[in-house]
Amino acid sequence: MKPGGFIAMHLSNRYFELAPILTNLAHEIGFVAYQKDFLFEYPSGVARNARSSDWMVMGESKAQLSETAGQPGWVLMSRDENVPIWTDQFASILSAIRH
Repeated sequence: MKPGGFIAMHLSNRYFELAPILTNLAHEIGFVAYQKDFLFEYPSGVARNARSSDWMVMGESKAQLSETAGQPGWVLMSRDENVPIWTDQFASILSAIRH
């Protein structure tokens, strides 16, 4: 990632909750993370199988992400001490299963 850049990730998944894992990874490297659920509203005539979209952006500082994450709906994520940090030596898909 170049200086001043940020990472955007699409997190939508029916089976896994990836936001806490990625939030903790962001905090581990000194980044901040914001999450937003883009809720889909069904206009008339649109198929009812459309889904919402869950996104996360992370970067070096709040100021760096202010243009994106400063928009309505973005939530600053806090580290979750109950979620283990994934590393090359440890990653448990079981910790990401939605309950």
